[in-house]
Amino acid sequence: MARSRGVGMSPGVSLWTRSPVAIPIGAALLAVALLCGIGWIAAHEADSTVQRDAQTRVRSNRDAAVRALVREMDDFQRTVATASVSKVLIEALRTPMPGDLSPLQDQLSALARSQNSPAAFLSNTSGLNIAIFPVQPELMGKNFSFRDWFQGASLTGRPYVSSAYISAATGHPLVVGVSAPVVDGSQRVGYVTVLWQLESVRAVAAGAHRDDDVTITVTDQRGQPLTGSLNVDDRGQPLQ
Repeated sequence: MARSRGVGMSPGVSLWTRSPVAIPIGAALLAVALLCGIGWIAAHEADSTVQRDAQTRVRSNRDAAVRALVREMDDFQRTVATASVSKVLIEALRTPMPGDLSPLQDQLSALARSQNSPAAFLSNTSGLNIAIFPVQPELMGKNFSFRDWFQGASLTGRPYVSSAYISAATGHPLVVGVSAPVVDGSQRVGYVTVLWQLESVRAVAAGAHRDDDVTITVTDQRGQPLTGSLNVDDRGQPLQ
């Protein structure tokens, strides 16, 4: 009777599989492969976790900047709206040459200090500065009708937050001007303005960069930065 040949096996393979070290070595190789796979998965998960945490912090810092910006903007607009109905300011604008400016200076001082502002001032309907706190004689009578705060408040007739610029006030801070029309009865007699430096928003942006190496930029409505440097002309007006 012919013997079935079956499946052939080389002597080397047969000897290897029958070797007493074959199973331990195979198990060790399998374990190494599994460990490599687990390590790659762990590294990938760790990287994903770090990215998720960083994104969460960025969103948190961004949201904090937005909330601070909206809160302060509302507060500044309410403040200038309240100041715009002051009888002291109205009288100063109705009188060509007020004899005693101390009540007016007191009002502007209180306005600036209440907002931690570098300056608050009063302008007539032509944009001429008639009073400022802190007192700066070189700015008295100067025409600022080219500023966005004047043009915006003139056009809208409501409290207005300007684009960014470098102020002519002491220290030349980077600011936006928050301005409101001053109305006597039905007649507009001038504008009251307070400068806003957005320090709380800058602090949030700086903290995000320091802690997470993330840059958060806040701009005004024209796209000018409020958290960094600003390119300006000799009047402090932003350049494109």
